[in-house]
Amino acid sequence: MDREELKATVPAGVWAKIAPQLGERSRPPARRNKYGNEPVYIDGIRFPSTREGNRYIALKLLMQVGEVRRFTRQGRWVLDGGVEYVEDFCVEWADGRVTHEDAKGIRTKEYRLKKRQVEARYGVEIVEV
Repeated sequence: MDREELKATVPAGVWAKIAPQLGERSRPPARRNKYGNEPVYIDGIRFPSTREGNRYIALKLLMQVGEVRRFTRQGRWVLDGGVEYVEDFCVEWADGRVTHEDAKGIRTKEYRLKKRQVEARYGVEIVEV
């Protein structure tokens, strides 16, 4: 129950007495993300960046016009030592091609290493969109 709901259930005279004791609730200031990306919600799904969210919208539109058969999000590739690489999208195109996509803004050293390992081990190409 939030503060406003509580206030609605308590008589006004009582609220005036207990409100000072409750103190103010505040959220800590929002931290800037490490790489400057801003999360976005689309269709109730949280995307870590607007770039990834925009790609999701584009893939949905391509699916509606018949260019894309289907796509999945957050596919996991297991690497040596229990390390995982998580791709953003796996897209099956209408002509039968399958692409593995990553919506990248900043190409970190860790990302480049994992990408090379996935491509070498599984024989796929990861496309940056």
